[in-house]
Amino acid sequence: MLRLFEKSACIYLQERDKLLEHLIQHIKPAYYRIKFNLTETVFLQQDVSKEFKEIHHLVKQSMGPLEELIGHPVPDNESTFITMLVSGWMVKQGESIDKKVKAIVVCPQGVSISRLMFHDLKELFPEFVFLDSLSIRDFLHYSLDYDVVFSTSSLATDKKLFLSKAFLSQEEKQRFRKQVMMDMHGFVPNEIDIDHLMDIIKTHVPLPDEEALKKDLSRYMSKDKDEAVKTYAANRNLPLSELIVPEHITLKKSVDSWEDAVRIAAGPLVKSGKIEQRYIEAMVQQSDKDPYIVIGPNIAIPHAAPEEGVNEVGMSLLRIEDGVEFTEGYRIHLIVIIAAVDKKKHIHALMQLMRFAHAETDRNQTIAAKTITDIRRLIDLYSHE
Repeated sequence: MLRLFEKSACIYLQERDKLLEHLIQHIKPAYYRIKFNLTETVFLQQDVSKEFKEIHHLVKQSMGPLEELIGHPVPDNESTFITMLVSGWMVKQGESIDKKVKAIVVCPQGVSISRLMFHDLKELFPEFVFLDSLSIRDFLHYSLDYDVVFSTSSLATDKKLFLSKAFLSQEEKQRFRKQVMMDMHGFVPNEIDIDHLMDIIKTHVPLPDEEALKKDLSRYMSKDKDEAVKTYAANRNLPLSELIVPEHITLKKSVDSWEDAVRIAAGPLVKSGKIEQRYIEAMVQQSDKDPYIVIGPNIAIPHAAPEEGVNEVGMSLLRIEDGVEFTEGYRIHLIVIIAAVDKKKHIHALMQLMRFAHAETDRNQTIAAKTITDIRRLIDLYSHE
């Protein structure tokens, strides 16, 4: 939880082991209070600092590992106490997120695409604190303070607004990062000339060990960039073609219902042991509650939570030539089942799938394909970016 919080807040908690000891002393009794619904309701006072509200928001976003351990969501009153401990530790260590650039992502193209865009931008700008990915409706009523808005469309805001495509190539990412950094700071932080910086420092303060300072500055300036590159490289390890293998592709002329289509599409993943049968039932139950699984014309990506029966990351594809009715008057021809074990391993493949979903010619060729080999050839086109 602390590591997730550090990443979200763009800080490094000094003496983390001591803070862990304090947190564990609190969590032990809290574990039983939460598990057996013995917690009392506590409301955040309106007069608490803006920074505390922001830290509380980031703490709640980082609760996943604790909630998985306990088997229940962590209620606000318990997360507030945890925030008090973390916030107090930050004050003691002289840490603050108040002066960091805080950003939100606003995307009208649906929850799935919004989350992908949020993840992509968070890796591209590791020095920013990303608070939330929002729909336009949520953006209009958003209460936390922020400095920057990233969006795919123009918005009425008095904050800095940067417009971006939902999916950027590597070259576009580099250009976009430079554009944003030049606009925000007048320079690109990771491209600072260390020698020039040393000259400036030497004019103001004596340097007992100039070489040591230069090494420390070089290490600090490259740290965030290196981490982002490592994370991006890790996500690239699983391209679309590696997940949608020929054995996971099924061709059908027609199916009887949406539920049957999901079960047929997921069959190869059950057979290969990547998911359990209960994962299919979870997808069937959730599909009608989540219209955002439709990611492009005639293509949908049913999925459920990892704990619903995912053993290993995987994808499978069902092509239905005649289509199947998803909602009244709307038919789906391509169903891609997504089995995710976490929030990262499938992301690169999913971004490639999103690009495929919006390529009309290749999508229609896949729907009309006669063989699995034809479909694999089209998938391969999107698996090398």
